[in-house]
Amino acid sequence: MTVQVEDANNMEKINKKYCFELLTIFGILSFLFVLPMISAGFSSNYYAGNPATIGPGETKTAELLTLLSGANEANNGNLTYKVEITNGAGIATLEGNNVFSITPTQPAPIKVKLSVSSNTHEGTEFNITFKISDITPTESGGMIGFAKTSTFTMPVLVRTPPPTPTPTPSTTPVEQPKGSIAWVIIVLVLAVIIAIVAFLFLKRKKTA
Repeated sequence: MTVQVEDANNMEKINKKYCFELLTIFGILSFLFVLPMISAGFSSNYYAGNPATIGPGETKTAELLTLLSGANEANNGNLTYKVEITNGAGIATLEGNNVFSITPTQPAPIKVKLSVSSNTHEGTEFNITFKISDITPTESGGMIGFAKTSTFTMPVLVRTPPPTPTPTPSTTPVEQPKGSIAWVIIVLVLAVIIAIVAFLFLKRKKTA
């Protein structure tokens, strides 16, 4: 009886260990599967500590984001993204269409129209939040699969741009080409010589 009890306990320990290992492997595989589903590829030159800037009363269009893809992604990196501004702080709107088709060799710059009122104080900082969703159709039938979504918040700082320096007009005197002056002198000398020769020829002819 004692041997049977020990065997049962050992079997129960083995089963628990086996189940724990299976759950661990399943958790790792689930994480690796879900990770690419919740991220979208993009890059930006603006982030906390390096905000985009705009002057008081200014309206401008700027490329704030660039959508990217890699050849190792689904559909060989031929992806379709949808971009939305979920928090534009009242100063930002997307320019044009908000759906972009990209490839590994053709990223898509995202143009945003920024506009602030003239009474906005220097140093005011706004936050703009982008929602980027991968809406690439599946290869099987054109239906959209699980949405892969990322969000990105970008600061925009109100700051008057430094004045553009006015170019100073040049005061250097314009130098005349030396070659043209030399030719004028040569022509004048030849004209004088011809006139003298003609005068002497006519005078000798009269006295002859």
